Amino acid sequence: MTDDPHALAQQAVAAAEAAQAREDIALNPYRERARAAFTNDGISANWDPLFHAISWVPCNFRAGKEGKVAKVPLNQYGHAVDVNNPANHMPVRNAAKLCRDQPSRFEALGFAFTPQHQFVGIDIDLYKLEPGSRAHTVATNILKFPTLTARSMGGKGFHMFGVISQPCERLRSVHQGLLGAIEIYWQQRFFAVTMDAVKDVPIADVTELVNYIFDEHVMAGGTINRDLLEGLDLPPADGELEQVIEQVRAMKSWSKTDPRLCFLFPLEREINDPAAIAYRKAALDVLTAKFPEKGRADGRPFDWNKVDITIASAMAQKTANINHYIEVMQRNDLYRVKYDGYVELTWAAALRGRSTPKERRSHGHHDAATSMTFKKK
Repeated sequence: MTDDPHALAQQAVAAAEAAQAREDIALNPYRERARAAFTNDGISANWDPLFHAISWVPCNFRAGKEGKVAKVPLNQYGHAVDVNNPANHMPVRNAAKLCRDQPSRFEALGFAFTPQHQFVGIDIDLYKLEPGSRAHTVATNILKFPTLTARSMGGKGFHMFGVISQPCERLRSVHQGLLGAIEIYWQQRFFAVTMDAVKDVPIADVTELVNYIFDEHVMAGGTINRDLLEGLDLPPADGELEQVIEQVRAMKSWSKTDPRLCFLFPLEREINDPAAIAYRKAALDVLTAKFPEKGRADGRPFDWNKVDITIASAMAQKTANINHYIEVMQRNDLYRVKYDGYVELTWAAALRGRSTPKERRSHGHHDAATSMTFKKK
């Protein structure tokens, strides 16, 4: 150890140079892939729809924690900007010129997803999934979909580009953690683009593909739009269904509504029992009588939506697992998919309903009240 100022300065310089060298080792592969995007003249016309959108930003790379690399969107002066603000976007030719003219400052091209257009990005990190697992099989099937697909900037993942041209009830601006390795960007975020196409085909309508991803995520026990439930005190999601049903049937609230309604939550051993079937029919008659409605398109004399939310609200007192709710509805022959995402949104509304009206307002939720309220035991 030395106290010599000159020696200390040399040590500091050496340490900084070593740190820079380590960062260059981590970032250079990203820079090489990024450079190909704005220097390659052999890019096909399949990219043209993206090029015509004024939705581009230059960006650079910064080494993050745990070996991760951050992609930072920039303005024309090299300052970091909010990529979700369309005022910061520019034509692709402008962003590419900045990257070509000042490669040390502007290292990559980024395409931003905004409400200004219908483009959606699907980011698949296949390498994160166990080969042979259900999630890996599903992700592999997704990558077979015929739409423009390129390698991600890290070289191990894939970026799929599509458009949403049909109603997609569950789709929000950003979805992360789907099946443990998939993210969907619709009206926010951006892709740092390599243009290293592994499927060089026209950009397709991916609405059905997005719904397929959501369906598979839910089947695996996941929840869509988990952000709707942030900050709420949720019940466990890993309990055994039969125990959950016993807990629901034991709730004190039945004495305030109608004790017969607890038979709408049948145990497995009761599914085919004649007496239990009769009890369930009587319970359903009691419930539907509370929500009469004439002239429905489905021909039923009651409001089926309220039946759905009533049963969901009771289940939500004791479990956060949507599959528990689905199984109970199937045991009652009441399960239905009114539209893509209907079941998930009904379940989310039931879980939000566990909080007080004041808590729901604080989260920006304004749920329509149903005629029946369930309170925890």
